[in-house]
Amino acid sequence: MKKSKFTGLWGILLLIFLLCFSVKAQELSNELANCLKELKIKRGDARLFVLTNGAYVKVGEMDSWKLMSIIEKETGTSYGKKNLLFYHSKEQAPLNVAFFIKDKGEGLILSYDGKTFKKQPFNFNDNEVLKELIKTRKDAFTLISILDAWANDAPYDLLKCAEFHNHLCPGLLSGYFIAKFIQEYYPLQEGQRYVYVSCPPWCKDDAIQVLLDLTPGKRGLYVRDLSDEEKGVLQDSGLAGVFILWNESKKEGKGVILSFNWDVAYQRCGIDRKALAGEEAIFGRMRLNRCLLKKDFKKEDLVKVLKEVEVDELLLRELSRGGNPYKLFGLVTSKGGL
Repeated sequence: MKKSKFTGLWGILLLIFLLCFSVKAQELSNELANCLKELKIKRGDARLFVLTNGAYVKVGEMDSWKLMSIIEKETGTSYGKKNLLFYHSKEQAPLNVAFFIKDKGEGLILSYDGKTFKKQPFNFNDNEVLKELIKTRKDAFTLISILDAWANDAPYDLLKCAEFHNHLCPGLLSGYFIAKFIQEYYPLQEGQRYVYVSCPPWCKDDAIQVLLDLTPGKRGLYVRDLSDEEKGVLQDSGLAGVFILWNESKKEGKGVILSFNWDVAYQRCGIDRKALAGEEAIFGRMRLNRCLLKKDFKKEDLVKVLKEVEVDELLLRELSRGGNPYKLFGLVTSKGGL
């Protein structure tokens, strides 16, 4: 008898849980549908693009699988149609779903923390509205930069880099150009793999990780920062690090020191470096993003090879343990210059 009562109690609790779960899911479905109504656009419209962190977060008992199934169903967008994209965030973050209508340049952001829904409109044609968005949302640049890149026909593999990096900025674009340069001019041969030593690190490294499949965990990517003193002796301010074409069976490889030419990027885009700092830095970054995407830039215009060096096992070990690559590759003179 006691066992029967105990089982019955658990059954009631399970039923309550399932009902609450169902209610939360239905509430989310309703809010997503309402967003489309407010934007006066129909489900599955070809002009609609959706950006969300739903593939990474968990809201209450709704995991990312459930969240994404609801988002796809209600918006009619999908990964396969290239009109649904994700951006990385921690699992505990609120769910964000940004609706964007390409031809109008406007949209709506729906946020949900499991208790409260919040909506915030935005318009790429109204800087005052964007400024308000920037003031009130810490993730404003994440959403604006990726949506703007999609609207400007950014390559899909670049958007995947932005997903991992959590936003799209000129620094990430520099890594995109570097990775494409490596793929074209230093393709892997049989038995080879890439090893990249980022020195100094900046946003570029996340694009290199994604496009070349290099991670610290697989010992394909190492990061080595430079002290102010070490930076002071570098004559090329665009030094981006060293990549090695390594043959494990032969225990040998080729090291290539690369530089990214920021001066060319700024000059051809007609943008002052100061535009990327201060209160309106987001707008400066977006202008540079658009220029780098739309200008007829060639990889060779922006990425240059400073030196090639034969690498043996000892040198690779020194690089992986944090040695200064520019010193190890014999680029620092006795006077300290390159």
